[in-house]
Amino acid sequence: MGAFQSVPDDVLTAKLAPYLIGGRILTIDPRRLLVVRETCKSGPDLVQLTFNNTACHMPVRFKAPPGPDDNPEPLEMRASARVVEAMGRVFGLACTALYTCGRSPERIAALERFVSRASRLSVLVLYDAAVSEDVLLGMCRESPTLEILRGPRYMDTSDETIRAIGVACPHLQNVSFSRFGRDSGHLSPVESYARLFPELRDFALHGGRWVGYTPTRVEAIRECALNSKATGLEVEGCRITADVIRAIVGTPLGDRIHSFGFVEPDGDDIDPERTIIDPDAFLAAAHGFPELKNLCVPLGSTEVSDAGPGFYVDLSRATSRIINLEICDVDTTDACVAAACAHLRLVLLTLTGLMDLTSSIVEGISAGRSARTLKGLCIRDSATEPDSPLRAADMLRLCQGCPNLYSLTWHCAEQYQAAAELDDAPCEAIMELMESRGGDVLCYAGGRTYPEFAPPEDPSCIFD
Repeated sequence: MGAFQSVPDDVLTAKLAPYLIGGRILTIDPRRLLVVRETCKSGPDLVQLTFNNTACHMPVRFKAPPGPDDNPEPLEMRASARVVEAMGRVFGLACTALYTCGRSPERIAALERFVSRASRLSVLVLYDAAVSEDVLLGMCRESPTLEILRGPRYMDTSDETIRAIGVACPHLQNVSFSRFGRDSGHLSPVESYARLFPELRDFALHGGRWVGYTPTRVEAIRECALNSKATGLEVEGCRITADVIRAIVGTPLGDRIHSFGFVEPDGDDIDPERTIIDPDAFLAAAHGFPELKNLCVPLGSTEVSDAGPGFYVDLSRATSRIINLEICDVDTTDACVAAACAHLRLVLLTLTGLMDLTSSIVEGISAGRSARTLKGLCIRDSATEPDSPLRAADMLRLCQGCPNLYSLTWHCAEQYQAAAELDDAPCEAIMELMESRGGDVLCYAGGRTYPEFAPPEDPSCIFD
């Protein structure tokens, strides 16, 4: 420490200079502040001045030791209670986001004291912490400016506690709670507690760990939709019926929705195969959501493929606004893709994991009305069966048949590359054609790159 005492203050405090400039939001590294505070004679005063900058943002994380991701109980943090206490005293005032685990009573008590000093806290994530209902509510009452809250997933959170949190934190925009011990634990957030948080930006219809859950309380769904500030529907891991969609149609939420059916699984809680949207639900959304432009048929919606090409004919009759279509339903046929392209005016088409497709989709796509409007095409591990696989020559014909296509992505896994016949001539022809339309093209095939030039930042054609 003695060596630092001889270093001029202006040298050490230069590290703080960016934080002392007002008028912009800055993310602060607490380790840098700690060095300045401990080694510079005027460090404490400068650190305090930094904290007084209302535009600063400083996240604090207390992590667990490395271990498996599927731990069945709360995790203990690496930091001791004493360290948590000290961090709270030094950085509590500046902390705007706290991400923590913790299990021992001493560490939980230290976390309580930390939160009591964090008067600017807007994010509180306690997902893996052993925080009781009383402690959770106490932390929320100390943090009335919270916008994001992740309650402990292994501890009970009752309906009464959730209601009290809604009163204590009126600005919450994103919340999640454990479903253990609640009377309404089997219900989706929209059917249970979402109405208690009028500022929520999400509209979650799934049942959490109850994979395959079907929302049924349409009155609660409509009440929430009438007052919701969300812009989309979270449908992961549940079944969506037409009744659910009709409950949302005609509400401010329904009038804002521009995308439907897209699934982003989170950890082990959601199984994408169990996200099911009934054909009638798609049609109700197409009829009733005036801003709907982006549609995804998820992996589990096999009833859509069971309905055959007629579903896409009905979809085109329900709306002419769909310009972005992603199909993930594994039982989708060539005829279904052809019907979608024949009756919709698509700008972007994505086909994911459709093994049963064949090279006939070239004619199915290029013969439809979407051939003139299509600008982006993404094919991931589709049409790979040995009887009639999609080949590079087929992709070239497809590009030639869609005159406005300039963004092409073709993911062909290594085990399918031999059947794809990724010869130099068609691969280079594809890239030359895309480049002539203004697209940068990168092609990977069997460890080779076509042609040999520096990869663009956002390639429009990929073979990998």
